Amino acid sequence: MLDDLLALEPPPREAIRAQVEHVRGSARHMGRMIDALIADAMGDALDITLHRGPVDLAALAADVVASNRILAERKNQRIALAGPEHLMLTGDADRLREALDNLLSNAIKYSPPGTGIAVTLEREAGNAVCHVRDEGPGLSAEDEMRLFGRFQRLSAQPTGGESATGLGLFITRRIAQLHGGTVTARSGGPGHGSTFSLVLPLDNGIDTP
Repeated sequence: MLDDLLALEPPPREAIRAQVEHVRGSARHMGRMIDALIADAMGDALDITLHRGPVDLAALAADVVASNRILAERKNQRIALAGPEHLMLTGDADRLREALDNLLSNAIKYSPPGTGIAVTLEREAGNAVCHVRDEGPGLSAEDEMRLFGRFQRLSAQPTGGESATGLGLFITRRIAQLHGGTVTARSGGPGHGSTFSLVLPLDNGIDTP
């Protein structure tokens, strides 16, 4: 058997190149199929009917921080939470929890081990605002242009081998928009960390002083 293998002529370089291109083409086709499946699922996921009611954004943020703390501790990251004891608005508690979780889990995912993450809530110009600040790789100019698009992958890579779908920020922006709000991002550039801010209106008359 070994003699037979040794007697085999190596395949021509052109044949190897053709095989490599075939594998690459198959991989691209599989990627398009996966993207199409995710897009179909996302079409259903974004057909959202909000179940509105009184929501304490401060309590939601505390719950999200608590549920993500174990993930941060695995990377020796510290999460600090600051803000008013209560921050009431009208909205869908489950969807707002999802938005906050996306922002915090992204900060954990892309920040190096041993760094800090700050979650800060405040009232600002008639809005409830939740800032998530990290000490991660920051955002390039190209990142900022396509940050909230569907299936967008940024220049930074997860620092702990976590998976990334490129959908979390897209979903977060959709949730914010359905609540009449927005989500923004700012960074001093690569190497200077990022701040993501979820802004939601407080003009519903139930804000707690």
